[in-house]
Amino acid sequence: MLMDAQQETPLQNIAKQFQIDGTIANIEPFGNGRINETLLITTDNGERYVLQKLHSMFSPAVLEDIHALTRTMRERGLTTPLLVPTKTGELGLVKNGDCWRILTYISGRTIEDRMTPEEAQNGMELIGNFHNTFAKHEYEFRHARVGFHDTPSIMTKLNDTMSEYADSEKQRMLEPFGTHIKDAYGKHVNAWMHLPRRIIHGDLKLNNIRFAEHSSAAIALLDLDTLGRHSVLIDLADAARSWCNRADEGDVEHAEFDLAIFRAMMEGYDHTADFLSKEERAALPEAIAQITLELAARFLTDAYRESYFTFDAANYPDRLTQNLTKARAQFALHQDIVRKQNDIEKITENKNPDHCSG
Repeated sequence: MLMDAQQETPLQNIAKQFQIDGTIANIEPFGNGRINETLLITTDNGERYVLQKLHSMFSPAVLEDIHALTRTMRERGLTTPLLVPTKTGELGLVKNGDCWRILTYISGRTIEDRMTPEEAQNGMELIGNFHNTFAKHEYEFRHARVGFHDTPSIMTKLNDTMSEYADSEKQRMLEPFGTHIKDAYGKHVNAWMHLPRRIIHGDLKLNNIRFAEHSSAAIALLDLDTLGRHSVLIDLADAARSWCNRADEGDVEHAEFDLAIFRAMMEGYDHTADFLSKEERAALPEAIAQITLELAARFLTDAYRESYFTFDAANYPDRLTQNLTKARAQFALHQDIVRKQNDIEKITENKNPDHCSG
């Protein structure tokens, strides 16, 4: 979207209210995020910035958390996106009920599908440094996400939704799969509810790690809206289910947990993170199984209600099909994780499993 000096666009008007260096030359869509609306600003002197409109699930208070914690990260030597203040010194701009912000741009690349073992190791070294930075850090969050990875509540919501749709055509189609998820949940204990709560990233999927353009070095963590205080196992388990899945999130047939990637992840994490207790380490394999089952339950609930952040019309005929497919893919991944629990436990305990390639 090239800027015409004679005709200022709404996006240009918003961006001009921030302390950016240079004159705006271009604003264009950026990245593949599903929640916030994200755009890339380029100025006439070559500077780049990330402009975002926050999803309504995030209150403007989240900017205070990001500002406080990224300052700490920078002081401790971690590379991180920083908020660019408005010309009046605010952390963001609220206009017509929408909250806008600008972040500094970090050059590099993000990974959208599979990563190499070297990238996995380097990515987890970065996460280990991040966790170490905040392992004993005192900070009271201004923005809190209610129900964040509260697996019992998520399963209750699925059960209530299934009851709500009783005797419907949708229930006849979805109930057998919902029963499979609930039965599987009954075989697990809650992996993280009793563990220490520390500052975590909260959404360590593949494309939230910034890598160097021409090497496997991990540079920075992106999308910091989910920063919060919880068990670090949520970060480790969510990264494992995202990074180690050999298939796309909607691929039921090929969902498989890659033990070689997981081993590289743990080698990287153990190189920089030195605070995990024996109890936390022992609970990690169960946490990985739990988080995939939780996600399957969330997707199936969304299938009943035909809701999701973004509808992928290019790949699915409707929201029900999209969410049901993703639920089945996560459940297939969960089943493979359960089959490989012994090997996952050996890797977590720093032992060499018999089969690390499958």
